[in-house]
Amino acid sequence: MIAVRAEIEALIPQQGDMCLLERVEFCDGQRIICSTMLHRATTNPLRTHGRLSSLHGIEFAAQAMAVHGGLTSPERDRPRVGLLLSARDCVFSRPRLDDIAGPLVVLAELLGNHGHTRLYRFRISAQNENVVEGRAAVMLRDGAWP
Repeated sequence: MIAVRAEIEALIPQQGDMCLLERVEFCDGQRIICSTMLHRATTNPLRTHGRLSSLHGIEFAAQAMAVHGGLTSPERDRPRVGLLLSARDCVFSRPRLDDIAGPLVVLAELLGNHGHTRLYRFRISAQNENVVEGRAAVMLRDGAWP
């Protein structure tokens, strides 16, 4: 294990209940694997009417991408702000995440790094089942968004 929740929160803007990842299991220059049980948390702020849609898996993946950027970028090069530009080719095999008993495993793999824009492939699995997968483009920037 590379990082726990407190270390993850130090790398991303999402704090408290909005930080959806609990552990970084593996990270190198190309990919990151995280795990979490926070899809089960009744305090998850993404829940609607007590349920967590699988659409929110994209946010779990986006946070893994942000952590990957933080762990693989030198301190002086870390962007302070990231924006999810697009999520494409998404496949959702279940309607909900909150009814999955075991941990979610969140994989993000860097496909392209073009300066301030990065392209990732992501997959969220649980109990040997792919739950959510797709691709995402992220724009990185120093400073605040206007």
